Formats: sequence, structure tokens, C-alpha cells
Amino acid sequence: MYIWIAPTSENKSCFLNTLLCMGYTENEISDIRKEDFTMHFMCTLGAKPHVIDVLPAVHRNIYFDDAEKEKVVHLIEPGIELNLVPYTFLKDIKLRSPVPKIYGMLQGLKNYKMQKKIPDRKANKSPTCQTTF
Repeated sequence: MYIWIAPTSENKSCFLNTLLCMGYTENEISDIRKEDFTMHFMCTLGAKPHVIDVLPAVHRNIYFDDAEKEKVVHLIEPGIELNLVPYTFLKDIKLRSPVPKIYGMLQGLKNYKMQKKIPDRKANKSPTCQTTF
């Protein structure tokens, strides 16, 4: 799963506070704290196959503000909303990605869309951080 957050310093603070509220320690998030959230990098939470990648940028020509304008909002419960990128926008992101397994991912995305299957939630492992350019 990917979580795309707005590339701002304010979001960095909110994200780090969220991780602390989830039970991560200052030591576990120290590498993430060093990152510049206005640049390209990826933070990975969890262990395979239940991994969540958090990114402030997904592609140099795809902008968060554009995606936010087209977001699909799902009400989880009163007061809690889940903002998602529309399928067509997500497909565009995947097609522009340099990831070699892209076509397998797109097929998986197509199958997911058709089945609307949600994976079980597993315990978190310490987050890791990877800077990308």
C-alpha cells in the first residue's frame, strides 16, 4: 500500500506525531526525522507482505495538489474520512513509474478494483526510510 502525503514541512511534523501515537519510538523514527519532506524519498512501515510505503512525491511530473483536486472521499465513520486517488490517476502514476514489475502491479490493481478485497492488518515493524532521486 502507498500513502502519498503533501510534500510540506507541516506534514512532516504531523506524520512523525502520528508514528509516535502509533507506538513507534523516537529512536525508530530518527532516520525519518532527518528527511526533507519537500523532496523525493520513501518511508517504509511494516514487514512484507504487509508493507506501507509513505511518499511525499510519486513522480517529478505528477503533483500532489492535482491529485488532491480529483480525490475520492470515503466516509469510514462519522468524522473519519479516507481520501483516495482515483483509479485513473493511480494508473497514470504506475505507468510513469520506473519500477520493472509495473505491469504485474497494474494487473493486481485491476484485480483489486474488480474484487475490492482488503488485506488483513498485521503488526508493524520499525519504519525504514529510503531517499530516492
